[in-house]
Amino acid sequence: MIKMNKSWLFTFILGVAVSASAWGVEPFGQESALNGNFKPSGHVLDNRSGESINSHSLLAANSASKKKKAQADKAKTKATAKNKDQKSAAKKTAVQAPKAKKLKPKLTEQERKVKLHGTRNTRQLGGLPTSDGFFVKEGVLYRSGALCYINDSDIEILKDKGIVSVIELRTTKEIASEGRDKPAFAGSVKKIYNLPMVCTSGTGQEAYASYIKKQNYSTISQFFKVLANKGSYPVLFHCSAGKDRTGIMAALVLE
Repeated sequence: MIKMNKSWLFTFILGVAVSASAWGVEPFGQESALNGNFKPSGHVLDNRSGESINSHSLLAANSASKKKKAQADKAKTKATAKNKDQKSAAKKTAVQAPKAKKLKPKLTEQERKVKLHGTRNTRQLGGLPTSDGFFVKEGVLYRSGALCYINDSDIEILKDKGIVSVIELRTTKEIASEGRDKPAFAGSVKKIYNLPMVCTSGTGQEAYASYIKKQNYSTISQFFKVLANKGSYPVLFHCSAGKDRTGIMAALVLE
Protein backbone atom coordinates (compact mmCIF):
# COMPACT_ATOMS: atom_id res chain seq x y z
CA MET A 1 0.00 0.00 0.00
CA ILE A 2 1.23 3.43 -0.90
CA LYS A 3 1.48 5.76 2.02
CA MET A 4 0.15 9.26 1.22
CA ASN A 5 1.54 12.41 2.76
CA LYS A 6 -1.24 14.17 4.69
CA SER A 7 -0.13 17.59 3.48
CA TRP A 8 -0.21 16.41 -0.15
CA LEU A 9 -3.78 15.02 0.32
CA PHE A 10 -4.98 18.26 1.87
CA THR A 11 -3.45 20.22 -1.01
CA PHE A 12 -5.20 17.95 -3.57
CA ILE A 13 -8.64 18.30 -1.96
CA LEU A 14 -8.24 22.08 -1.68
CA GLY A 15 -7.29 22.27 -5.36
CA VAL A 16 -10.41 20.38 -6.41
CA ALA A 17 -12.59 22.67 -4.33
CA VAL A 18 -10.99 25.76 -5.83
CA SER A 19 -11.41 24.43 -9.40
CA ALA A 20 -15.07 23.56 -8.80
CA SER A 21 -15.73 26.99 -7.38
CA ALA A 22 -14.13 28.58 -10.44
CA TRP A 23 -16.62 26.77 -12.68
CA GLY A 24 -19.63 27.87 -10.64
CA VAL A 25 -20.40 24.42 -9.21
CA GLU A 26 -20.91 23.64 -5.58
CA PRO A 27 -19.55 20.11 -5.17
CA PHE A 28 -20.61 19.89 -1.56
CA GLY A 29 -24.25 19.81 -0.45
CA GLN A 30 -25.55 19.33 -4.06
CA GLU A 31 -26.73 16.18 -5.82
CA SER A 32 -25.13 15.03 -9.04
CA ALA A 33 -26.64 15.99 -12.41
CA LEU A 34 -26.02 12.44 -13.51
CA ASN A 35 -28.75 11.01 -11.27
CA GLY A 36 -31.43 13.38 -12.64
CA ASN A 37 -31.83 15.32 -9.43
CA PHE A 38 -29.46 18.15 -10.17
CA LYS A 39 -30.42 21.48 -8.59
CA PRO A 40 -28.79 24.70 -9.82
CA SER A 41 -26.68 26.49 -7.31
CA GLY A 42 -28.41 29.78 -7.59
CA HIS A 43 -25.81 31.33 -9.87
CA VAL A 44 -24.83 30.22 -13.36
CA LEU A 45 -22.09 31.48 -15.59
CA ASP A 46 -23.11 33.52 -18.62
CA ASN A 47 -20.64 32.27 -21.25
CA ARG A 48 -21.24 35.35 -23.43
CA SER A 49 -20.18 37.98 -20.95
CA GLY A 50 -18.68 36.06 -18.09
CA GLU A 51 -21.04 37.86 -15.73
CA SER A 52 -22.77 36.02 -12.93
CA ILE A 53 -26.57 36.01 -13.32
CA ASN A 54 -29.02 34.87 -10.65
CA SER A 55 -30.82 31.87 -12.23
CA HIS A 56 -33.88 32.15 -9.93
CA SER A 57 -34.39 35.77 -11.03
CA LEU A 58 -34.01 34.75 -14.68
CA LEU A 59 -36.60 31.99 -14.39
CA ALA A 60 -38.99 34.26 -12.50
CA ALA A 61 -38.64 37.00 -15.12
CA ASN A 62 -39.22 34.52 -17.94
CA SER A 63 -42.32 33.15 -16.18
CA ALA A 64 -43.71 36.67 -15.63
CA SER A 65 -43.11 37.53 -19.29
CA LYS A 66 -44.98 34.43 -20.45
CA LYS A 67 -47.86 35.13 -18.06
CA LYS A 68 -48.08 38.75 -19.25
CA LYS A 69 -48.07 37.62 -22.90
CA ALA A 70 -50.80 35.05 -22.18
CA GLN A 71 -52.94 37.71 -20.48
CA ALA A 72 -52.43 40.08 -23.43
CA ASP A 73 -53.39 37.33 -25.92
CA LYS A 74 -56.49 36.49 -23.86
CA ALA A 75 -57.55 40.16 -23.74
CA LYS A 76 -57.01 40.50 -27.49
CA THR A 77 -59.08 37.38 -28.20
CA LYS A 78 -61.86 38.64 -25.92
CA ALA A 79 -61.85 42.10 -27.57
CA THR A 80 -61.97 40.52 -31.04
CA ALA A 81 -64.91 38.30 -30.03
CA LYS A 82 -66.76 41.27 -28.50
CA ASN A 83 -66.22 43.36 -31.64
CA LYS A 84 -67.47 40.48 -33.79
CA ASP A 85 -70.57 40.09 -31.60
CA GLN A 86 -71.28 43.83 -31.81
CA LYS A 87 -71.00 43.79 -35.60
CA SER A 88 -73.24 40.73 -35.76
CA ALA A 89 -75.85 42.35 -33.49
CA ALA A 90 -75.78 45.58 -35.49
CA LYS A 91 -76.22 43.66 -38.72
CA LYS A 92 -79.20 41.76 -37.33
CA THR A 93 -80.69 44.96 -35.97
CA ALA A 94 -80.09 47.07 -39.07
CA VAL A 95 -80.38 44.57 -41.90
CA GLN A 96 -81.54 41.17 -40.81
CA ALA A 97 -84.01 41.91 -38.06
CA PRO A 98 -86.29 38.92 -37.36
CA LYS A 99 -89.60 39.21 -39.18
CA ALA A 100 -92.91 38.89 -37.37
CA LYS A 101 -94.64 35.57 -37.82
CA LYS A 102 -96.63 35.66 -41.04
CA LEU A 103 -100.33 35.45 -40.36
CA LYS A 104 -102.47 33.10 -42.37
CA PRO A 105 -105.77 34.30 -43.88
CA LYS A 106 -108.81 33.45 -41.81
CA LEU A 107 -110.78 32.66 -44.95
CA THR A 108 -109.69 30.59 -47.93
CA GLU A 109 -109.65 32.09 -51.41
CA GLN A 110 -112.81 30.18 -52.28
CA GLU A 111 -114.56 31.49 -49.18
CA ARG A 112 -113.68 35.06 -50.11
CA LYS A 113 -114.95 34.80 -53.67
CA VAL A 114 -118.29 36.27 -54.70
CA LYS A 115 -119.62 34.44 -57.73
CA LEU A 116 -121.06 36.87 -60.26
CA HIS A 117 -121.79 36.10 -63.90
CA GLY A 118 -121.45 39.57 -65.40
CA THR A 119 -118.04 40.55 -64.02
CA ARG A 120 -114.73 39.04 -62.90
CA ASN A 121 -112.53 38.92 -59.84
CA THR A 122 -115.23 39.77 -57.34
CA ARG A 123 -114.20 38.84 -53.81
CA GLN A 124 -113.98 40.30 -50.36
CA LEU A 125 -110.79 41.27 -48.53
CA GLY A 126 -112.26 40.02 -45.24
CA GLY A 127 -110.02 37.65 -43.30
CA LEU A 128 -106.82 38.77 -45.02
CA PRO A 129 -103.94 39.74 -42.71
CA THR A 130 -102.41 43.21 -42.84
CA SER A 131 -98.68 43.89 -42.61
CA ASP A 132 -99.04 45.25 -39.06
CA GLY A 133 -100.63 42.09 -37.69
CA PHE A 134 -104.36 42.76 -38.00
CA PHE A 135 -107.10 41.24 -40.16
CA VAL A 136 -109.58 42.91 -42.48
CA LYS A 137 -113.10 42.51 -41.10
CA GLU A 138 -115.33 40.15 -42.99
CA GLY A 139 -118.09 41.52 -45.19
CA VAL A 140 -116.97 45.16 -45.25
CA LEU A 141 -114.56 45.53 -48.20
CA TYR A 142 -114.97 44.08 -51.69
CA ARG A 143 -113.01 44.30 -54.94
CA SER A 144 -114.31 43.60 -58.43
CA GLY A 145 -114.24 44.24 -62.14
CA ALA A 146 -116.63 46.72 -63.79
CA LEU A 147 -120.30 46.29 -62.89
CA CYS A 148 -121.69 47.40 -66.24
CA TYR A 149 -122.40 43.84 -67.44
CA ILE A 150 -123.94 42.27 -64.33
CA ASN A 151 -127.27 40.46 -64.63
CA ASP A 152 -130.30 40.23 -62.36
CA SER A 153 -128.95 37.37 -60.27
CA ASP A 154 -125.73 39.30 -59.74
CA ILE A 155 -127.74 42.33 -58.65
CA GLU A 156 -129.53 40.25 -56.01
CA ILE A 157 -126.23 38.95 -54.66
CA LEU A 158 -124.84 42.48 -54.37
CA LYS A 159 -127.99 43.65 -52.65
CA ASP A 160 -127.54 40.89 -50.08
CA LYS A 161 -124.03 42.18 -49.41
CA GLY A 162 -125.52 45.55 -48.50
CA ILE A 163 -122.95 47.59 -50.45
CA VAL A 164 -123.14 51.23 -49.34
CA SER A 165 -120.26 52.80 -51.32
CA VAL A 166 -118.81 52.08 -54.75
CA ILE A 167 -115.40 53.44 -55.76
CA GLU A 168 -115.03 53.65 -59.54
CA LEU A 169 -111.36 53.56 -60.64
CA ARG A 170 -111.99 53.61 -64.38
CA THR A 171 -111.23 56.69 -66.44
CA THR A 172 -113.96 58.80 -68.10
CA LYS A 173 -112.94 57.37 -71.46
CA GLU A 174 -113.31 53.78 -70.21
CA ILE A 175 -116.72 54.49 -68.71
CA ALA A 176 -117.88 56.05 -71.97
CA SER A 177 -116.64 53.00 -73.90
CA GLU A 178 -117.74 50.21 -71.56
CA GLY A 179 -120.79 51.79 -69.92
CA ARG A 180 -121.59 52.88 -66.38
CA ASP A 181 -122.20 50.50 -63.50
CA LYS A 182 -125.78 49.22 -63.53
CA PRO A 183 -127.76 51.16 -60.94
CA ALA A 184 -130.22 48.34 -60.30
CA PHE A 185 -128.66 47.39 -56.96
CA ALA A 186 -128.60 51.03 -55.88
CA GLY A 187 -131.18 50.29 -53.23
CA SER A 188 -128.33 49.98 -50.72
CA VAL A 189 -125.70 52.06 -52.52
CA LYS A 190 -125.64 55.59 -51.17
CA LYS A 191 -122.55 56.95 -52.89
CA ILE A 192 -120.54 56.25 -56.03
CA TYR A 193 -117.06 57.83 -56.05
CA ASN A 194 -115.42 58.46 -59.42
CA LEU A 195 -111.70 58.28 -58.67
CA PRO A 196 -109.96 57.47 -61.97
CA MET A 197 -106.47 55.97 -61.87
CA VAL A 198 -104.43 56.87 -64.93
CA CYS A 199 -101.77 54.68 -66.54
CA THR A 200 -99.32 57.05 -68.21
CA SER A 201 -96.80 54.72 -69.84
CA GLY A 202 -95.65 51.21 -70.63
CA THR A 203 -97.01 47.78 -69.85
CA GLY A 204 -96.38 45.23 -67.14
CA GLN A 205 -94.16 46.53 -64.36
CA GLU A 206 -93.94 50.00 -65.93
CA ALA A 207 -97.73 50.26 -65.94
CA TYR A 208 -97.93 49.16 -62.29
CA ALA A 209 -95.34 51.76 -61.34
CA SER A 210 -97.24 54.52 -63.17
CA TYR A 211 -100.36 53.90 -61.08
CA ILE A 212 -98.65 55.04 -57.90
CA LYS A 213 -96.91 58.07 -59.36
CA LYS A 214 -97.73 61.72 -58.78
CA GLN A 215 -100.66 61.93 -61.20
CA ASN A 216 -102.58 59.42 -59.06
CA TYR A 217 -101.71 60.78 -55.61
CA SER A 218 -105.04 62.60 -55.37
CA THR A 219 -106.99 59.44 -56.28
CA ILE A 220 -105.16 57.37 -53.68
CA SER A 221 -105.71 60.04 -51.04
CA GLN A 222 -109.43 60.27 -51.79
CA PHE A 223 -109.72 56.48 -51.78
CA PHE A 224 -108.45 56.27 -48.20
CA LYS A 225 -110.62 59.17 -47.11
CA VAL A 226 -113.62 57.10 -48.13
CA LEU A 227 -112.31 54.11 -46.19
CA ALA A 228 -111.63 56.29 -43.15
CA ASN A 229 -115.36 57.11 -42.93
CA LYS A 230 -117.21 54.45 -40.91
CA GLY A 231 -120.43 55.32 -42.69
CA SER A 232 -118.98 54.23 -46.04
CA TYR A 233 -119.11 50.50 -45.34
CA PRO A 234 -119.56 48.01 -46.89
CA VAL A 235 -117.38 49.35 -49.76
CA LEU A 236 -116.85 47.88 -53.22
CA PHE A 237 -114.05 49.25 -55.43
CA HIS A 238 -113.28 48.26 -58.99
CA CYS A 239 -111.60 49.11 -62.28
CA SER A 240 -112.31 47.43 -65.65
CA ALA A 241 -110.98 43.91 -65.13
CA GLY A 242 -110.56 44.08 -61.36
CA LYS A 243 -106.85 43.26 -61.58
CA ASP A 244 -104.19 45.97 -61.96
CA ARG A 245 -105.61 49.13 -60.41
CA THR A 246 -107.93 47.24 -58.10
CA GLY A 247 -105.08 44.95 -57.09
CA ILE A 248 -102.81 47.90 -56.29
CA MET A 249 -105.44 49.50 -54.07
CA ALA A 250 -106.04 46.18 -52.30
CA ALA A 251 -102.30 45.85 -51.69
CA LEU A 252 -102.17 49.37 -50.24
CA VAL A 253 -105.04 48.52 -47.90
CA LEU A 254 -103.22 45.43 -46.63
CA GLU A 255 -99.96 47.31 -46.30
